Amino acid sequence: MTADRAVRGLAITTAVLAVVGLASVASALFHSEGVRQGAFLDNFLRQVLWVVIGAAAGFAIFRIPYARVVPFAFPLYVLGLAALVAVLVFGTRINGATRWFRLGPVSLQPSEFAKLFALLALARSLSWSDRMKNWKGFCSAWLLAGLPLVLIQMQPDLTTALLLAPATVVMLWTAGARWQWWAVLGVLALVGGAVLWSTGIIRDYQKGRVTAFVQKLGLDAGADTAMRTRAAEREAYQGIQAEIAIGSGGLLGKGFLSGTQNQLAVIPMSSSDFIFAVIAEEWGFVGSIGILALYAVLTWHLFWIAHSTEDPFGRLFSIGFAVHLGAQAIINIAMATGIFPVVGIPLPLVSAGGSSIVATLLGLGLVARIGLSGAPAFSRG
Repeated sequence: MTADRAVRGLAITTAVLAVVGLASVASALFHSEGVRQGAFLDNFLRQVLWVVIGAAAGFAIFRIPYARVVPFAFPLYVLGLAALVAVLVFGTRINGATRWFRLGPVSLQPSEFAKLFALLALARSLSWSDRMKNWKGFCSAWLLAGLPLVLIQMQPDLTTALLLAPATVVMLWTAGARWQWWAVLGVLALVGGAVLWSTGIIRDYQKGRVTAFVQKLGLDAGADTAMRTRAAEREAYQGIQAEIAIGSGGLLGKGFLSGTQNQLAVIPMSSSDFIFAVIAEEWGFVGSIGILALYAVLTWHLFWIAHSTEDPFGRLFSIGFAVHLGAQAIINIAMATGIFPVVGIPLPLVSAGGSSIVATLLGLGLVARIGLSGAPAFSRG
């Protein structure tokens, strides 16, 4: 496959997912969350506007030789950290979390851009040829990823923060990190996880979601069965309703705007976190497999571009972004289908939400530029 075909395939798959997203958001907004008539139209048109803004931003960065972007990796990273600090001080609190800047009729979530900028900084740092020659380079890379992770969890938004971890692991592995370092990191991660769980840094509602998931699987053998059921219903109501919607879709679904669970507005956050439940109810098993296939094709093109790129920065950023996007899609769908605890992350390119759409399209635009560019990025020999 040529670079032209890879980039063209990436663009087509992205466009199809964005169109599917707009149709699904329209259905979710029309039937749920109390949105009707003029209010429905306002919210839907706002989502269309975000897609247009994101597409324009992605195309703009696609037109820039990506070697010119590389020197801005660390300044953008610092800007992302500053925005994460600012949102904790000046952000709007919604549903117990402070994650958004309220700008008139719209909201911006800086964590979505901070993750993208962190991947840029990681790729920039790891592209230096001497970075993985010692333990110090390995630790500094995790420090780059860890700072935004901590600030995002303080909002609190643990799942969004942890989405940086898979991409960081793969980028470090690609850069040549030694296996001994991974063994030490694994031990530290286990100890750190236990400390976070026991000290209250992980919030009670986050623990409740994990506990309910474990109880739902029947792994908590020491608890009374009735108590397990009540806990699961109390803490995982969203997931239960999503599973009912997905199961009721059957093979071919109930049709556009005809999903019962969606019409009755019993799927919480149906236009954002649980948009997959709306798709599965309306388009059934066939439509669900279609969505999975689209994400598989999208990530395959991203990995192909990463594999075919000789420049270290371009290869590392492309593979990191591919893992980040793929992991987000897998976790969101796994959550909706009940095989992962309930978490608050969007389905890339499909869920409602302007910040996620714009950040994702910016990243895709940069990877597309990398796929077509023969010019090397800056690296330190």
